[in-house]
Amino acid sequence: MAGNYNYGGSGGFYRDWMYKRFDEVTGNLSAEYVAGVEEFMTFANSQPIVQSCRGKFHCPCSVCKNEKHIISGRRVSSHLFSQGFMPDYYVWYKHGEELNMDIGTSYTDRTYFSENHEEVGNVVEDPYVDMVNDAFNFNVGYDDNVGHDDNYHHDGSYQNVEEPVRNHSNKFYDLLEGANNPLYDGCREGQSQLSLASRLMHNKAEYNMSEKLVDSVCEMFTDFLPEGNQATTSHYQTEKLMRNLGLPYHTIDVCKNNCMLFWKEDEKEDQCRFCGAQRWKPKDDRRRTKVPYSRMWYLPIADRLKRMYQSHKTAAAMRWHAEHQSKEGEMNHPSDAAEWRYFQELHPRFAEEPRNVYLGLCTDGFNPFGMSRNHSLWPVILTPYNLPPGMCMNTEYLFLTILNSGPNHPRASLDVFLQPLIEELKELWCTGVDAYDVSLSQNFNLKAVLLWTISDFPAYSMLSGWTTHGKLSCPVCMESTKSFYLPNGRKTCWFDCHRRFLPHGHPSRRNKKDFLKGRDASSEYPPESLTGEQVYYERLASVNPPKMKDVGGNGHEKKMRGYGKEHNWHKESILWELSYWKDLNLRHNIDVMHTEKNFLDNIMNTLLGVKGKSKDNIMSRLDIEKYCSRPGLHIDSTGKAPFPPYKLTEEAKQSLFQCVKHDVRFPDGYSSDLASCVDLENGKFSGMKSHDCHVFMERLLLFIFAELLDRNVYLALSGIGAFFRDLCSRTLQTSRVQILKQNIVLIICNLEKIFPPSFFDVMEHLPIHLPYEAELGGPVQYRLTRFDEGEVPVYHVPGVPNIFMQVGRPSGAMHVEWLSEKDYQNAHAYVLRNCDYFKPFESMFEDYLSAKYPSLSEKELYVRRAEEYHLWVKEYVTYWNSNSPFPTWVQEIVQGPLNKVKTWPMYFTRGYLFHTQTHGAGRKTCNYGVCVKGENYADSSDEADFYGTLTDVIELEYEGIVNLRITLFKCKWYDPKIGRGTRRNHGGVVDVLSTRKYNKYEPFILASQADQVCYIPYPYTKKPKNIWLSVLKVNPRGNISGQYENTDPTLLQTEDDEAVLQTTIEDLVIDYPVADVTPIILDYDIGDAEPEDEFRCNLSSSDEDEIEDEDRMPNAGRGGSRKRKTTPNVTQRAGGSTPAGRPSSLPQQYDFTPAAATVQVSASIPPQGAGAGASSSAPHYRNYPPPQQLFQHSTNQPQRVDPLPPQETAQQDPPLSPDPETASHSHPSSQGNNFQEGIPAVLPELQEDSVVALNDILSVPGREAWCCVLSPIPRPKTEWFTRDRGSRLVRKITRIFLQKFDAPFYNWSCVPVDKRERLFLEFAKTHHWDPLITGTVQYYFNEIVKRRLKDMVSTARTTREQPPWIGETLWGTMCAYWDTEAAQKRSRTYSKARLSDRNGIGPHVHYSGPKSFQEIQDELEEKLGRPVHLGEVFIETHTKSDGSFVDQKSEKIAQAYQQNVRDRLSALEASASAVSDGSSRPPELTLDDYTAIFLESTEKDSRGNPYGLGCLKDTLGSANRHHSGSSSSFQALEERLQEAQRKIEEQAAYNEKRDAEIAAREAESSRVTTEQKDKLEQLSLVEKYLRQTDPQFLDFMASHSTTTTELDMGTCRESEPTQIFVPGPIIVGAGPSGLAVAACLSNRGVPSVILERTDCLASLWQKRTYDRLKLHLPKHFCELPLMPFPKNFPKYPSKQLFISYVESYAARFNIKPVFNQTVEKAEFDDASGLWNVKTQDGVYTSTWLVVATGENAEPVFPNIPGLKKFTGPVVHTSAYKSGSAFANRKVLVVGCGNSGMEVSLDLCRYNALPHMVVRNSVHVLPRDFFGLSTFGIAMTLLKWFPLKLVDKFLLLLANSTLGNTDLLGLRRPKTGPIELKNVTGKTPVLDVGAISLIRSGQIKVTQAVKEITRNGAKFLNGKEIEFDSIILATGYKSNVPDWLKENSFFTKEGMPKTPFPNGWKGEKGLYTVGFTRRGLSGTAYDAVKIAEDITDQWMKFNGPLSCRNICSSHIIHLHFNKS
Repeated sequence: MAGNYNYGGSGGFYRDWMYKRFDEVTGNLSAEYVAGVEEFMTFANSQPIVQSCRGKFHCPCSVCKNEKHIISGRRVSSHLFSQGFMPDYYVWYKHGEELNMDIGTSYTDRTYFSENHEEVGNVVEDPYVDMVNDAFNFNVGYDDNVGHDDNYHHDGSYQNVEEPVRNHSNKFYDLLEGANNPLYDGCREGQSQLSLASRLMHNKAEYNMSEKLVDSVCEMFTDFLPEGNQATTSHYQTEKLMRNLGLPYHTIDVCKNNCMLFWKEDEKEDQCRFCGAQRWKPKDDRRRTKVPYSRMWYLPIADRLKRMYQSHKTAAAMRWHAEHQSKEGEMNHPSDAAEWRYFQELHPRFAEEPRNVYLGLCTDGFNPFGMSRNHSLWPVILTPYNLPPGMCMNTEYLFLTILNSGPNHPRASLDVFLQPLIEELKELWCTGVDAYDVSLSQNFNLKAVLLWTISDFPAYSMLSGWTTHGKLSCPVCMESTKSFYLPNGRKTCWFDCHRRFLPHGHPSRRNKKDFLKGRDASSEYPPESLTGEQVYYERLASVNPPKMKDVGGNGHEKKMRGYGKEHNWHKESILWELSYWKDLNLRHNIDVMHTEKNFLDNIMNTLLGVKGKSKDNIMSRLDIEKYCSRPGLHIDSTGKAPFPPYKLTEEAKQSLFQCVKHDVRFPDGYSSDLASCVDLENGKFSGMKSHDCHVFMERLLLFIFAELLDRNVYLALSGIGAFFRDLCSRTLQTSRVQILKQNIVLIICNLEKIFPPSFFDVMEHLPIHLPYEAELGGPVQYRLTRFDEGEVPVYHVPGVPNIFMQVGRPSGAMHVEWLSEKDYQNAHAYVLRNCDYFKPFESMFEDYLSAKYPSLSEKELYVRRAEEYHLWVKEYVTYWNSNSPFPTWVQEIVQGPLNKVKTWPMYFTRGYLFHTQTHGAGRKTCNYGVCVKGENYADSSDEADFYGTLTDVIELEYEGIVNLRITLFKCKWYDPKIGRGTRRNHGGVVDVLSTRKYNKYEPFILASQADQVCYIPYPYTKKPKNIWLSVLKVNPRGNISGQYENTDPTLLQTEDDEAVLQTTIEDLVIDYPVADVTPIILDYDIGDAEPEDEFRCNLSSSDEDEIEDEDRMPNAGRGGSRKRKTTPNVTQRAGGSTPAGRPSSLPQQYDFTPAAATVQVSASIPPQGAGAGASSSAPHYRNYPPPQQLFQHSTNQPQRVDPLPPQETAQQDPPLSPDPETASHSHPSSQGNNFQEGIPAVLPELQEDSVVALNDILSVPGREAWCCVLSPIPRPKTEWFTRDRGSRLVRKITRIFLQKFDAPFYNWSCVPVDKRERLFLEFAKTHHWDPLITGTVQYYFNEIVKRRLKDMVSTARTTREQPPWIGETLWGTMCAYWDTEAAQKRSRTYSKARLSDRNGIGPHVHYSGPKSFQEIQDELEEKLGRPVHLGEVFIETHTKSDGSFVDQKSEKIAQAYQQNVRDRLSALEASASAVSDGSSRPPELTLDDYTAIFLESTEKDSRGNPYGLGCLKDTLGSANRHHSGSSSSFQALEERLQEAQRKIEEQAAYNEKRDAEIAAREAESSRVTTEQKDKLEQLSLVEKYLRQTDPQFLDFMASHSTTTTELDMGTCRESEPTQIFVPGPIIVGAGPSGLAVAACLSNRGVPSVILERTDCLASLWQKRTYDRLKLHLPKHFCELPLMPFPKNFPKYPSKQLFISYVESYAARFNIKPVFNQTVEKAEFDDASGLWNVKTQDGVYTSTWLVVATGENAEPVFPNIPGLKKFTGPVVHTSAYKSGSAFANRKVLVVGCGNSGMEVSLDLCRYNALPHMVVRNSVHVLPRDFFGLSTFGIAMTLLKWFPLKLVDKFLLLLANSTLGNTDLLGLRRPKTGPIELKNVTGKTPVLDVGAISLIRSGQIKVTQAVKEITRNGAKFLNGKEIEFDSIILATGYKSNVPDWLKENSFFTKEGMPKTPFPNGWKGEKGLYTVGFTRRGLSGTAYDAVKIAEDITDQWMKFNGPLSCRNICSSHIIHLHFNKS
């Protein structure tokens, strides 16, 4: 397309922003692209066709490609931001933009429709709208004024000028509405009445459903779908709807003897004019109408061809045949073949119009009733060949044209049935039909031609008129045949009829022995190839056979003289009536597949000796004796016949049958089950269909007889199989076809040397002519009568390689497995090597290897290359990243994938279905064979096909923000070496040796690289030494182009006559273990240190000193206290070591270790990989070339920053892991967050880059909906570490860590900080929390990982069983360390410490198992529901299951404690009884008392630690423990958590407000300083402009005592009121209404100023609403203009969500209101014609004033007698927040509207008793009905039905759901809810649960209040009730009369006098918004109207708009002194 459009300029390509979506520096969407998308959306929305479609249009994104159904503008915008534009869409021709092209011919190649034609016509997401458009939108008539003659002259009519669509039908709009309207409210997009009807009628046809069944299904749909659904109710309605699509068909009566059609002039005849048969069946009492005996159905082809051009899916594709470019000498499509080109040469005018259609016709008979009755149906099908290979011959493009009713076989009468079609074809050739090309928006004249017919051989006779049986049955050879009659076999034979096709001089022509004895064929010539004209004029005309339509079809024709001897014409085909039919050379095609079936049947029946079907019988042997010189086959004198070489022995038969039955397994869908065709009992194959024979012939025949027959016989049979295989290649080479033409002659001759003459009937002769037909017609698949792959992943980061975006879909049960270290390295390295980005790295790495290992052999280098490449790349990227940052995905991929992978048993990709070998075992199909084009790394030129079996389908995941994923196949390979493990024979058959495997471990390939094969063993009679498997390649489903192989077949030998057979050389076409734990765990505890924590225990002073002197853990994975770089550090994987091990022999040029890059390794701890040799295990830090140099010649350019100076780069150290123990300050967000005991005051701090990444994750909107939410305060749907039920959080965190255990992490202290932070970021991806508690979350995360890592590593150390998550090398390193003396000494020391007897009290033995004492205490408190004291915990943890104690010491302490408690209680009772009067409660001990008693009862060590408390000892004396009198531990904790959270939130809010104020002051000061000079110039320009254009300005200036004009933005004196001129409108009110107007104005380039009296946006929502408030209507009814609600918002957004939406809305359109501006007065100045709006800070002046304070500006306080004397609180709902302040109180709620109902409902949540006053009647409706919004239902119904009827429906709906509300005291008005709303503005109440509480009595309904008393209220019925509080739910009112001095437009109540929809505009530039009484939808309507009106006026003064999103702060300050 780039070459077609001349929009370029000096700046480059026009609209090049369309393909620069991402900013190269930031990686975000570029500003230019965002602006461009907005430009496109504006353009599209301005087009009439878009406006007529309600704002919907085609999406030009890279996925939709303008092909899918029309969608809303906001979805199009979203698609463009996420997917980008489709390729080459510089001119928006699909959206109304004209194409400006230079066209020199009547047709120009339209390459823009698709670069890859294979994608054209893919199935769309929702085709039903397209289906309607196809049927009507372009069903037009051609312009009668445009002349067209019969010579196809168009005079440039094809030039791309859009033409109007004419002849619209009302049916189109009806169907389009049916396709667009949802089936019911809330259904999925795309579900409509039309879609349901289409699916239903499709199923009716597919599954033969009766009309009664369809009626029943329709009734079921109507009943079960939500009420108000649009489903059709009967078969009649469904058929009527579908009939409107407009594809006609005609029913034509036929003579029951098939003599004639009652058609045209014979339409009114009652009997046949040839045979006299009656047309009608006799009438009877049941039948009123006439019923014919027979009929046919004709479906006109023209309408369907026109539809092809009316559909966006196919219109452009129909020109593919003329626009594509084929390789020279290659045929992929019939348009590449000779016949097509020859026809175009004869008819150039027809060929000039590429939209003319080329057709093929096929027919075949079938019995719809099986074999149960005789019935013959003959459908006639047409298919257009214009389509590309990916679409041509697809089922949807096979057009059924004729169908007869049967039951009689039509035979020669087929011409009778073809008459309507021939008539239409003649019209399509001569005059054509008017059509419309939607792809070019043009009308044109459509013509068509029938190229050829396709049929099996019997139907060939019916179509051509040449009889296909007898001696002259070959329709090509005709009378020149050499066939003869076998007297014994009594059949016509084609034996020895083929030598004449050999080249002259060929030895076989003179062979008198192997063919007919004594016959020399040297002088024989092949028959002449006749043209269509020769056949017609020289052959047919001389015979003059009858035409069937003239003589009456079957039985009426007469045999012509010479029939059967000189010719075989039995009729003149009706096809000759087509004037161009004689111009065709290939008029009728011999069906190849049927030929294959007949040929194979003869072969198999003869080889198997099937009785009655074998061609080898007694008569055959007699004929051999007569005609052939083969004495070895003659019958002897005793009547016995010798065993022929072409027959299988019984042993060979059984071997063949066993092979086919048990060993032949093809992939799913490749063929039917051939095993079911094996008839062992009768020794034959039965039930093989045409396709089965096709597969057997081309796939099995080539090799299956290799061990079963004589070699000559096998080679001859494999030759015919190879011929059909190559002939059926999906791409034909012209050179190959010529070779096939020669080879087939030799192949047939070779067969004639072996098989008897009776073997050769006409089916063995026809293959001679097939290559000629292929040469004329092209690939065979177009001439046969045979009639979730997944999604591409999307990464929102630029530059991700294509290998991560391959289409594919796993299937089956997913399992999780751990990769072995070897597999890990191989898989990761394979991915790196297949990324083109890393190609420049490989040459450097090779140099590095050569320098590092100069003496290693190539085999040893191969091992090193596999082991070190990924480590080296990781070092390089890490080293240079701080200087020249790499793309994010590169930084993540070099870290390596997770160890834990997902596996599946099946995978779909590229048309293949793969199974793993395990999954496929035992199946009848083979889907696990894999083939890939391999490459030897040492020599890239040594390529070979690798064949193997699929063992695993795995998905690698690279952790990080990008989260790369890629699917790999793990395979076992056969040896690919030709001659050793693989062989290829002369026939192109590839075999692999089953016992020979590939000697290198390279198991992985990309799923996108794999091709599918299957393996079939050879059948044999004697078991061979080596078992070879034949490899059969499989073409993917849907791929109908391309060759099997690229090599040509080799011409058969032509010189050697001695060999009986020659062979063809053609390419094959095939197609965590856990140690056993006893129930009793006796742990030994010192300070509750768990047994595994050998390195962090509280020991005695002597022990500590000893351990502190010990050597520390190995440094792998540890580091010093260096602060890490911006990029996460890299921890060495298995096999890595330190730079200290670099070999001394490394040359100087590769000595790249920086001077400071040294790592200290303890001498007592062996380095990793110690046994491998120092030189082989040490990584080398190199002075690698920086990325700028590395990529200077590569297109893979990384993102760059300015590099550091060279000297700084040279001194850069390799990254070291910082020591986590040196952290000295806390995370800023965690100060004071001591939510739980044990959390330190100082929490770990994240590095800066991790903080940024974490904030990006936590700031994603709507994460709470799909993430696990963490909250220390118990809330619904939240979790917290101390409330971790079932240890779910622990398991999740453990899983995250184990998936990347890539270094010897003996405990948490060994893990580098960067590694910890990456793990924490992975945790954040699936968990959400308030960023204020990040420090606390990180602390708990670290504690859990530390504990679990300690547990699992200790278990592995103890059992010495390797867990699956530790790699082999790591396991060896860790085991080697554990075996060192230092580690053994440390272990003994800690064991001794745990078992030490401190102060003689013995080691601590308990029964808590792995749980801590704190966990056990928490569990007991939850179980008992009360606080638990220490003594109870001690007894619980030291008692066995049988009730006995774990040891005597525990029993002694427990008994002492229990006795002391009894003594203390007795003492309390005694002291209490002495002073008690007998009515007081018995005395109780507090928690502190129990604690003190236990501490007295237990023993203490030398440190004062009590025995038996474990970690609970830390809670002693802690202020965090419960005080006396606490109700419960967890309740007190919750209160403290809430208090802490409140303080944090208050402090954060204060800090945020303070920072904002400071920033605002600084910004204002800066702005004043920098803009002072500019303001003077601006003011002078404004004054000059006003003086020139507005005479009233001079009067205005004179009327005001203006003495001074100055530009002072903030320093004017108080005595000087500020006069502020606003160029745009003044908007009063910053609620949703004001913001909506400002946004619409901003979108049109008009500035505005919003005045708001409060300090926030939407102050009514933020400050005057209760907490539980939600939108009462679905969100899509409440959207503000130009910005919908986010998709993740619920249907009814909460108050908080709505406020966030409003704030985002203001930010989106750069709206910045002037806050704290209370409007005191607004009036219009007639002298100046301007509005003056006075606030406390000045006077704002503008031409326009928009009143946006709304109808709910001020609360309404009713005048109720006695209200002021009420002693309790009286609160209006504007001050009500929640019911917590009214808990357990009796509350009077005055008002029963939505607020009154919801407040009452909220009060019930806090156990309050609300009494709701109902003064007037009220409509209560359910908010939802069966998941559908009641309001939405009403709005939908109002489109179709009158208002009163809708009101009745809503009341019926309400009564059925809520019942009769009159019985509850809620009387309904007589006027319906919608009508009442329209007339009075009174909104019906939408129930959200209040009615059920009223019915249950929790909410009391009372009558109107008469007066309020001091303590309650008196009601009209005389009752008086006391109340604690009163809540006034009495609504709001407008405040406009208080400040607007204008009486003509507003009423006294502050509402516009003009009703909706015209109440938005007043006079003199006054506008109102938000006064429609229709909620936010009314606001949106008004806002758009206001913006349009003001914009029109603005443009008159300012000209065209030149900007968007103008900041709404463009005001000019004028200061005036008072006179």
